[in-house]
Amino acid sequence: MKQQKILIVEDEWLIADELQANLEGAGYKVVGIASSGKEAVALATEQQPDLVLMDIVIKGDIDGVETAVLIRDQFDIPIIYLTAYVDKETIVRARGTGASSYVVKPARNHQLIPMIEIVLAKAETERKNNKLLEELQAAHEQIKILQGTLPICASCKKIRDDDGYW
Repeated sequence: MKQQKILIVEDEWLIADELQANLEGAGYKVVGIASSGKEAVALATEQQPDLVLMDIVIKGDIDGVETAVLIRDQFDIPIIYLTAYVDKETIVRARGTGASSYVVKPARNHQLIPMIEIVLAKAETERKNNKLLEELQAAHEQIKILQGTLPICASCKKIRDDDGYW
């Protein structure tokens, strides 16, 4: 199994460094730490991570919620919000972005690592399901061409057309 790549978006370096150490200790590869939305999008473009841990209040012109939308729309990467904000308005904004989870800081390893495992497994299942759906849709198009019964003569093996001629 390949080593899963995680991008950390966190503007507090002490928290980011601790997260990186914990994630690497759990066997993940941290492909970068971004402190702003612009930097996060650039790192996501460059590194193509399997998961993003996103703080909501970050440096720059756009916050973590807006950054999550940009990353999701461009790359379809699962996002886990990791934030200290639990007010209703923030949660409602975050919920509307299609994020995979919302974890309140300070997150402990025994909480965060299982959450990451579940989100990554779900994302992999969704990718496989989408691939199977595409294959099924292609097969369905082929079936439409051959739809209906095909009358064949048992003795001469000729096929009867729509007008009844062999």
